[in-house]
Amino acid sequence: MIPFDTRLAEPMYSSLAVLRDAPIDRTVVCTLDEFLEKQPDDQVYLVDVNNGDQKDSNDSEEDYHPGVLGKKPHGRPYYANVLLMAYRKDLLDADQIDPEASLSWGSILATLQKHGQDFPKTGATPVHVLFDYADLSHETMSCFLTDAILSGLKQTADPVGQNVDSFGLAQLRDVMNGPKNKKFLDEVRAFRDLIQMRQPGYSGSLASLEERSIQFGHGETPIADLARWFHVPIKDLKKQIDENGSDQPLAIQIKCGLRPDAAVYLCWYTQLRELLNEYRELADKIGICALPGGGVRGDWYLGIVQGSVSLQLGKKVIDLLCNKTEDFKRFSRGIGLPMRKVFRDGCFLAWPGADGIYLNKALDIHDGAIVRSGIPNYMTIRHALANTLEELLLSKDGDQLLDELLRQIEVF
Repeated sequence: MIPFDTRLAEPMYSSLAVLRDAPIDRTVVCTLDEFLEKQPDDQVYLVDVNNGDQKDSNDSEEDYHPGVLGKKPHGRPYYANVLLMAYRKDLLDADQIDPEASLSWGSILATLQKHGQDFPKTGATPVHVLFDYADLSHETMSCFLTDAILSGLKQTADPVGQNVDSFGLAQLRDVMNGPKNKKFLDEVRAFRDLIQMRQPGYSGSLASLEERSIQFGHGETPIADLARWFHVPIKDLKKQIDENGSDQPLAIQIKCGLRPDAAVYLCWYTQLRELLNEYRELADKIGICALPGGGVRGDWYLGIVQGSVSLQLGKKVIDLLCNKTEDFKRFSRGIGLPMRKVFRDGCFLAWPGADGIYLNKALDIHDGAIVRSGIPNYMTIRHALANTLEELLLSKDGDQLLDELLRQIEVF
């Protein structure tokens, strides 16, 4: 089996395209994202796993909840994911942070600026940063700016706040050059200011992203508290102090992409589960909601590479990994959201220990999020989106950068 995510998708697709013209001495089952169907017909290198002799009579389109794109010709639904917002619901009321009430990144920024000084800095679950997100791939950076753009377009829509599920070059140009461009730019600037609240850090290897180092000026904070908050051995902190001096900030390793002492998170559902698996004391304190722009889906499928030795074996593997039991097992372990709608009917919590947050809530957020493959030419403009966001974080002149983004998109 060849598993891969967005960071590895392009080289894997290229490798599979080469394999298409060469004999394979094994059966290759691989994970696929939603963009595979965008490949030209003469470059299809996967078996149609849902038709003919390869069709599973026990698996039908009706088995999946509406937000899933459905069984693709060359892939079977594997697990779902969505870019969403998580927040400390013990500190922020839903009507303060949920875009169903606030509608914009600007109002979320204002809420944090207004209430941030009241968050506890000590105790069992303190807050030291207002906002956090995980360092990830170029693709996730593209998804971040995609949501900010969609939210900005919602601010200029008539009526204001109506859903926008896509955008194109002409639409962006009209908004940037139109009478409502200030509302659009203000929303993108607010998004930039919000993610600049995140303390810089660095993540582990791109292959695992299992660790991130944060700088913490402990000052008068007992190191016993730091060890408890961040789940690090107290002897490691004492060693740093002995080697670097008590006046130097401590470099604290956290074991997932998100730090446990933030008030609001911009993250994939799977990243949230990683945080809560490591810091279980947060489980009953976290709420979730859709992003102001609606969020972005990140669903995965399984397929069989054309030319594999045994299509029947590949089909059996897919049948096994995509059955109802395995679907729920992936959800229970935090690997992803379940694909089958049967799990909507039960009273499943969104994660172990959640306080009144049910799986249906997460699935509703997923179903309402945009599908990247529905954005014209997304596969080519996503690099321009990611590059623009990285530059936006380093610059105060958002207007010029967004104008440059339009020109970059035009080139692609």
